[in-house]
Amino acid sequence: MKSKQCSAIETLLRRSKSLRTHGNLQQELNKKRKQNAQEYKLPTVVQMIVRPEKIIVEKTVCYKLGMGETCVLYLHGGSYVDPPLVFHWRFLQQLSRETDVTVYLPLYGRAPQHHCYSTVTHMKQVYMHLVNLYGAQNIVVMGDSAGGGLALALCEYLAVKGCPQPRQMILFSPWVDVDLTGDYSESQKTDFVLNIDELRFFGACYRHKLPVGHYMASPLFGLTDKLAQMHVFVGGAELFYPDCKKLQEYALQKGVDFTLYDYPEMQHVFLLYPIPEAKTARKQVEELLEQPIIALYDD
Repeated sequence: MKSKQCSAIETLLRRSKSLRTHGNLQQELNKKRKQNAQEYKLPTVVQMIVRPEKIIVEKTVCYKLGMGETCVLYLHGGSYVDPPLVFHWRFLQQLSRETDVTVYLPLYGRAPQHHCYSTVTHMKQVYMHLVNLYGAQNIVVMGDSAGGGLALALCEYLAVKGCPQPRQMILFSPWVDVDLTGDYSESQKTDFVLNIDELRFFGACYRHKLPVGHYMASPLFGLTDKLAQMHVFVGGAELFYPDCKKLQEYALQKGVDFTLYDYPEMQHVFLLYPIPEAKTARKQVEELLEQPIIALYDD
C-alpha cells in the first residue's frame, strides 16, 4: 500500500502534467536553446543550504560535494535539454552527508547545442580525470533518467575504448532507448511525469546524426560483458519500466552483474521524492556505496 505522502505527490504530479502544454515542440526546443546558451546559476536555496564547490574538470564546470574516499560521478536527468533541478541537489546533499563519498556533478553538454557523441566522449575525459585522482575501483557512476542513460552509455564507451570500468553503476529510472521504440501502451497510462512525444522529439535531437539504436544515445543496445556491476532502480508505474525490464534481460544475457530494484506503482525517479518509499530505496543506495571494494571485485 502506498504511503500518504506518495499519494499526495502523485496527485501533484498528475495535476502538473495535465497543466503542462506540449504544443509546438520546435518552439520548446528553441526555448531550451536560449536557456542553455546562458550560464547556469545555482538556485538560491542550493547556494544557501547545499553550498557545492564549483570547479573546472577537463574544461567542464563541475560541482563538488563531500570529502569521502569514494567518488560518485553523478549525471543528472532532464531529457538531455535541462540543467539539474533542486531535487537533484537535495538528494546529493543527503548522499554526501550519509555516506563516505565525494560527489561530482558535471554540467554536461545538452541538446540542442550539443549531441550525444560529443557529450559521451567529453564525459569520458571527465571520468578519466577522476580515475587519476581516485582510481577506477573507487568510482561509482550514478545518474537518473537521461543522466542514467548517459551513465550507461559512458561505461559502454569506456568498454569500447578499453578503459577501466568504475566500481559500479547505480541508475535511477534510466532512459536507455532514446527513441522509445518499444511498446509503451500500458506504461504511458500510469506515468504522471513523462510525455512520450516530447521525449522522442528531444531524444532525436540529442541523438542527432547517429542511427536509431546507436548505443551512445540508446545504451540498451550496447551492452557487453565488460561492463561494471549495475544496479537499476525503477518504478512500476513509469513510462521507462518496460525498457528497464528489457535492460535486465539483455544485461543478464550478456553476463553483466545486474540487479533490478523494482518498486511497484512508483513513479519516474521516485527515489528523489520526499516519500517513505524513496527513503527505503535511498537506504539501499547507501548500502551499495558502503560495500567493501574486495566484495565487489571478488570472483
